[in-house]
Amino acid sequence: MPYVVLNTFSPEYDIQRNWSAWIYSAWNTREEALYDLAQESPKFSALQERHSHLDDDEIIQKVIDQEDFDVRYNTAYKQWQHVHHEGLSCYELEATTEEMAWVEARQVEFPWFGFGEHTCGQVRLIGQVQDHLYLYWCEDTAPEMW
Repeated sequence: MPYVVLNTFSPEYDIQRNWSAWIYSAWNTREEALYDLAQESPKFSALQERHSHLDDDEIIQKVIDQEDFDVRYNTAYKQWQHVHHEGLSCYELEATTEEMAWVEARQVEFPWFGFGEHTCGQVRLIGQVQDHLYLYWCEDTAPEMW
């Protein structure tokens, strides 16, 4: 059962939420999020080429209707976010005991973003390592994918 670390401003809420968003994806409304995601989608350009008689807003609505954008409200940040995956983005430690996990967490630098692992199953907060870096125990992890 792995020990993991993650950077966060809301360690307890993260456990309740149990999903991770794409970094820098945050909007004030769900509609703004869907609009931006649709405009960035490869389908937008393809539909623009095929349906030149439609204006951009009509094409964006078509993309929104066709895509399954997972956009959820993050209560801690009070913004809508584009969900990357279920579970919390984290970095798995090599430590096999809590004492070893504390030592390892203090010795290594962990970036705010990048691809590490994500938590699977139960997650428990152990404590704050430094600033916004927190140590957790979790049931399991899986590789975080693009």
